[in-house]
Amino acid sequence: MKDKKKTKEQLINELAVLHQRVNELEASGPERRLKDEDFWLQHRVFQLLDDFDSEISHLNLDHVIGRALDFIKKRLEISRVSIALFENDRKRFQVLDIRSDIDGIQKGPLLTFNSTVLSEVVEGDKPIYRSDIRKEKTNYQTDAKLIAEGIRSDFLIPLIVENTCIGTLNVGSMKVDGISEEERHLLALLASKIALTLRNTQLFEALQKANSELEVSVAERTDELTRANKKLKLGVKESRLVEKKLAELSVFPEMNPAPVIKADQKGRILLLNRYAQELFTKEDLVLKPWKAICPECEETGFPQALSSKETLQHECRISDKHFLFTYKKVPDSDRVYIFGTDITDRRRAEKEIAELSVFPEMNPAPVIKVDPKGTILLCNRSARKLFKRDNLLGKPWTALCLECEEAGILQLLNSKDTVQHECCIMDKHFLFTYKKVPDSELVFIFGADITDRKRAEELLQRAHDELERRVEERTAELMEAKEDLLQALSEVEQLKNRLQAENVYLQEEIKLNHNFEEIIGQSNAIKKVLGKVEQVAATNATVLILGETGTGKELFARAIHNLSSRNDRPLVKVNCAALQPSLIESELFGHEKGAFTGAFSQRNGRFELANNGTIFLDEIGDLTLELQSKLLRVIQEGEFERLGGSRTIEVDVRIIAATHEQLEERVKAGRFREDLYYRLNVFPILLPPLRKRKKDISFLTMHFFNKYCTQLGKTIDNIPQKAMSALNAYRWSGNVRELENIIERAVILTRGTSLQLDESILGALQKGSPKSATAPTLDEVQRNYILRTLEEANWKIEGKQSASERLAINPSTLRSRIRKLGIKKP
Repeated sequence: MKDKKKTKEQLINELAVLHQRVNELEASGPERRLKDEDFWLQHRVFQLLDDFDSEISHLNLDHVIGRALDFIKKRLEISRVSIALFENDRKRFQVLDIRSDIDGIQKGPLLTFNSTVLSEVVEGDKPIYRSDIRKEKTNYQTDAKLIAEGIRSDFLIPLIVENTCIGTLNVGSMKVDGISEEERHLLALLASKIALTLRNTQLFEALQKANSELEVSVAERTDELTRANKKLKLGVKESRLVEKKLAELSVFPEMNPAPVIKADQKGRILLLNRYAQELFTKEDLVLKPWKAICPECEETGFPQALSSKETLQHECRISDKHFLFTYKKVPDSDRVYIFGTDITDRRRAEKEIAELSVFPEMNPAPVIKVDPKGTILLCNRSARKLFKRDNLLGKPWTALCLECEEAGILQLLNSKDTVQHECCIMDKHFLFTYKKVPDSELVFIFGADITDRKRAEELLQRAHDELERRVEERTAELMEAKEDLLQALSEVEQLKNRLQAENVYLQEEIKLNHNFEEIIGQSNAIKKVLGKVEQVAATNATVLILGETGTGKELFARAIHNLSSRNDRPLVKVNCAALQPSLIESELFGHEKGAFTGAFSQRNGRFELANNGTIFLDEIGDLTLELQSKLLRVIQEGEFERLGGSRTIEVDVRIIAATHEQLEERVKAGRFREDLYYRLNVFPILLPPLRKRKKDISFLTMHFFNKYCTQLGKTIDNIPQKAMSALNAYRWSGNVRELENIIERAVILTRGTSLQLDESILGALQKGSPKSATAPTLDEVQRNYILRTLEEANWKIEGKQSASERLAINPSTLRSRIRKLGIKKP
């Protein structure tokens, strides 16, 4: 039993892994599926077989064949499909149903095997695939007809059950080699299921015939009732004792000598004890449908009844035995326990009681005959003994059995031939069966003592109530433990999210291709700025970095952070111009779960991530007035609330802001808060443009020249004086970033040992004086350069071999430039 249980557990685990893998593949998209083609094929096979089982789960032969052929034709898009069934002598066959795009549905005549290719299938009991019928050497009569109808290739699979071929599944395509190997594999699997279903249908018809013969046999056993009567009392008593023991043991599935099965709401078997395994089959039944073992459960509406909390019972005959199956839904679960009780002896006793009804006086059970008004016309000795009266004739039956009058039993007999109800008499429980006499208005009442069964049911109910009480107590304990665990998990999740977010920012910083440790320059202007950086770095003062685009504001912000006492915490950067206005508040201050559509979980903002560190707000001038007020509160009080939240969060963050705009002008225009401007302008640092640092151009040129020669693996010995003079003469409206982009492109284009500037770039540099009437503007130069780079990178903005990588700028900055310059993908 241990080996079997281990095998089932392994199968369940394998199926769970398979479903998990399928979900991952479906979510990963077409590219991932191509890499796992074999696994995807296996999933498709499982899915098709499951759908096919649902389609042909019927016991009508014509219905099974029609559903099977319709399923294959629609799912596999087959031109022609049919089933041929062999006669018992295996000399002739008949095509029961053909479905094709040409002929529709038709019924074929009886044919001999010699006239068709089926003779080869019968001889070998193996599938035959003909990729091109016209090239076949054999000349069968049916091949000419197939070719005339446009069929070019076909696949014939034998339907084999118990080593016997009962027919074939025939599939045709209007294309040469039109049935792929995958489709042939699927068709072979479907053929085995069709063969088994056809066999089950034949067995079902044979079972119906056997049931008819059994009814005749029951009628012939009337002459054996006298001997059976002597054993009746003992048999009924033993049956009640067995039921009582089985009910007491039903709470112990594995030890229970009666079948116990656990299934899900769809009726698939999840667990069964040893008795159930031995009763039904020696095969593994885990994940098999319960209705395949007990078809009567489908007729009783078992799947629908389990949607409620009610307990369902129905009887089923298995291996010449009668079982009463009780379906009990597990509380707070979609699982169902099925408890089986062997009631073979009970049914035999009830049958014998019914047969003994023709001998009322000899019957050990009470038998009473009444008229339509309920007046007693006849009663046997057992009835007189039960009611302790010698003469019951003429008495109203309802006076003896009050429950009968309350239930309206006699009225029910107007619409039914047989009615049953229970009644308690003299501390005993009786089941009274009311049976109308054929062709008469008289009624026979047969009584059966069910006291033992009632006591057994009471014991079972008490055991069930005790089990439910323990389950409720344990559930309450688990719910308390669950709440404590959820609270602990929530705290762990918050810490985890913060660490993960910080890790993401740190990883992004590592990946950025900027040199934050070096600031290149020897000019007095840059030395003056570096002096200010050293002065303010050691303090916690708010810094406002001003300068044109491309002057390296982010580089100086990092230098301030690295020289400060907060350098062991992250520098969190926010580009206020690159974020959408609707998202920037969530980015800065975070949001609670459900704060807006798409907020599926809580998220920490950039200020929380920068706690005890530094936050760099680039392009601060692009903030909306509403967010400016929130930012002012953080600067003044060091606190804020997440979007959609009410809890105040306190942070200790140093703020470094930067902008290329004139904030004083924006304050005058009412587009920037004056109080916020004064809070940010505590220590302003103005970065000089490159045109005012002429002395640094040669240093920066050599730095970028060496950097990109190393990165690109090129050996270039020198920079021509002509190129250097052109670089020194240019006004550099794009500042250091523009210089870096030009040097990178020149290194890429150079083929010799001397740096070669592109002619278009060199011309632009030479004509870059603002006095030139025909010189393009900086925006035009930038637009053309970015447009060419995007075309070379196939409009890929970020990632490897992307435009941002080639231009050596941040992807967010590139997107901002694209919007500003009005560049659109063709």
